[in-house]
Amino acid sequence: MKRLLISGICLPLCLVLGGCALFPSALRGMESLALVQALGVDREGDGVRLSMVTAADSSRGEGPVRMSGGGATIADAAEDAASHASEERGFCAHTGYVLLGEESARADVSAVLRYICRSREIRMDVPLLIVRGASAEEALLRSGGERVGAAELLDALASSAPARLGRELPSVARIAGRLEDGGCALAAAVACTPSSELGGKEQPMTLALAGLAVLRDDRLAAFLGPEDTVGADLLCGAQGVHSFVVTDRAGQRVTLQTAPGRTELNVLRGEDGEPERIEATIRLSAAVVEIDGEGALSDGDYADELAALLERELLRRAGAVLRLERTLGADLLLLRERAGLGAGELLPVRLSAAVRISHANDVRDG
Repeated sequence: MKRLLISGICLPLCLVLGGCALFPSALRGMESLALVQALGVDREGDGVRLSMVTAADSSRGEGPVRMSGGGATIADAAEDAASHASEERGFCAHTGYVLLGEESARADVSAVLRYICRSREIRMDVPLLIVRGASAEEALLRSGGERVGAAELLDALASSAPARLGRELPSVARIAGRLEDGGCALAAAVACTPSSELGGKEQPMTLALAGLAVLRDDRLAAFLGPEDTVGADLLCGAQGVHSFVVTDRAGQRVTLQTAPGRTELNVLRGEDGEPERIEATIRLSAAVVEIDGEGALSDGDYADELAALLERELLRRAGAVLRLERTLGADLLLLRERAGLGAGELLPVRLSAAVRISHANDVRDG
């Protein structure tokens, strides 16, 4: 009898704690649930446009399910999407990505962040991505084809992010925390691009990483393009793998690929002990991938020349990011905090770079 009583108490409690915040009615038919893998939010007039996509089910030979709806609030938009779905109802406990259209991000990101942070269903560690030049609806519903959808494309981007961006895709929790503490944060940016590899009735689209989005005072303030994204990684620890093209003294184009390195930060103080500036030294090694002509690393002078050219390129890219920081008046890269100074006003940064040309990816070079 006691066991039955405990079961009777636990069952409704589990239904309350594990209920579907977006789709309360979904509990009526578990067999009809569509496990939403990616969720998109856009402005639609004074309301919200919500887009959802599931992963393809290869075991059943089924492609991704795509749904969308509009309403005054996110919850209203979710119900509208459910009302237009003939057989599927969305279940968002397994959501792996949240996308926000550029127009919506330029207006406000705080509403979406607050919703996810309060949600009993969507995890706070889910990455938030800003769709550059398009809406979240376009990114989720138009990308992919009959067998591959946005969820699979986003999984591929997430796996490549550490090498390309020097970091994992920033999560809602991290972005919300940085906006609360310092008023600025970095989010990953994606773009919709035409694809000739994916089939479908309409023009097939795919998703690609498009650098980083700079959020300032709860709004999208700027984008860091590919070059600036590399500069940000160099200042944050040089953990990515990046390719650079330099021109040697003979006019030959040389492609160099860096390995993960490190960035050393030191604080210079005045006579009164107050910090005056930060010295940042980028240290890494690079391999020669391609030379459009002749060149041998056995020649020490030539290796030194390539190292100097690459150092100049590293400083150019990192310096561009520091100038953006000064323009925005924001410590985007947390240099003060990482240097052990805590929050405060921006300090001048003196950059230097030390590069070692380790080898050439060509057996002919020994």
